[in-house]
Amino acid sequence: MEEQKLEEELHSMNEEMDDAEPRQRRKKKEKVVDPEPQDDYPGSPHETCLLWKYHLHVAKKAGDGEWCGKLKCINNGKKIEAMHDNDTRPIMAARWWENKLQGTDLGWLKDTSYNMIDHGLICVFVERWYEETSSFHLPFGEMTITLDDVASLLHIPINGMLLSHGSISRGETVELMETYLGSSTFDARRELKKNKRVHCRFGYLEEIFKERLKEQRDLAAEYGVTEEVERLRDQIVRIYLLYLVSITIFTDKSQWVVDVVYLKYFRDLDFVSGFSWRVAALAHLYKELNNAARWNCSQVKGYLTLLQT
Repeated sequence: MEEQKLEEELHSMNEEMDDAEPRQRRKKKEKVVDPEPQDDYPGSPHETCLLWKYHLHVAKKAGDGEWCGKLKCINNGKKIEAMHDNDTRPIMAARWWENKLQGTDLGWLKDTSYNMIDHGLICVFVERWYEETSSFHLPFGEMTITLDDVASLLHIPINGMLLSHGSISRGETVELMETYLGSSTFDARRELKKNKRVHCRFGYLEEIFKERLKEQRDLAAEYGVTEEVERLRDQIVRIYLLYLVSITIFTDKSQWVVDVVYLKYFRDLDFVSGFSWRVAALAHLYKELNNAARWNCSQVKGYLTLLQT
């Protein structure tokens, strides 16, 4: 009876997930009309052949005496504390954990985030950022964030393959979660059903992270380091890395879900350090600054530690 009930629930989830995207496409969003470009901007750039998007910039609205509203800074730095509580910290002090994490070259990220963000400082930088030049226009000249800055602050790899991914289907998401996180089909589909997209919750990752840690500890204590223990440890490191990059270098507007697509880069832990994470971190921040500098944007995302440091 229980198996039959489980199959019925899975079938119901499949039908709802198949219908979700058409329903979302039918929703109509209110169209936002961008201001038209001008030939001249009094008190602002007179020659706009370089700053050709100036009419969309927040500085243009400020120059016209219009208040665009308070800019919300998205920062998930405090979330890392949920993975390092009193129960998990002793287990994570084990040598196997340090070796596996250091082997990915991403372990530094857990120590490089600010819990508190200087809202005023971030807003000032955003107002002076220009997409066309990828730099801040300051009274003394132009300034930008470089790959060398990222290297000095984050110590993550620059050499290697570039990260390249598009959107993935729900079926691919379920498969990734089953294979590399150890989620059951039912749990993976239920997680997607809750989020209505190819994401899983931070809370879900925290939950299975702690479960896997205790499970491998108990198995290792009873049977030693078996193949099953190694498989669980690899899952633990993947869960942690997915969580870590989502609250740091790939911070986005969602403060409670994680994009599962990044799991593709953690399939083989031996190759994680072979990707150019430094380039990806900087490119993501540039993209978010481009969005935040627009006149109709209400929030700034990305790894704001790079901007504040």
